[in-house]
Amino acid sequence: MNGKNVKPCQGQLFGPAAAAGSAFGRRTALLATQSILLGAHAPGLGSCLLGCTVAAMRKGGRIREALNIPREETVHAVVAPGHPAVAYPRRPGRRRREVGFVES
Repeated sequence: MNGKNVKPCQGQLFGPAAAAGSAFGRRTALLATQSILLGAHAPGLGSCLLGCTVAAMRKGGRIREALNIPREETVHAVVAPGHPAVAYPRRPGRRRREVGFVES
């Protein structure tokens, strides 16, 4: 993405985190991320899942320190929401299919 397609919200960057070593932390965080992405789309927000930021946080501690993320939390996803700068056309509707039921 070249950055021209989304106008970012002012300084918004967020994502779910879980306690380090949590058995279901990663799965729960990624399910929460999916809900965040779908929830942002519903009112017309665009969103970008920033996987490179998560990788950078694992490699070094400067981003974690700048965002005041405690060491005992593991970040699994980072999401950047924004308002789309362009209006994308909606997909054309599908033809309605007739569904029949057979009673036995």
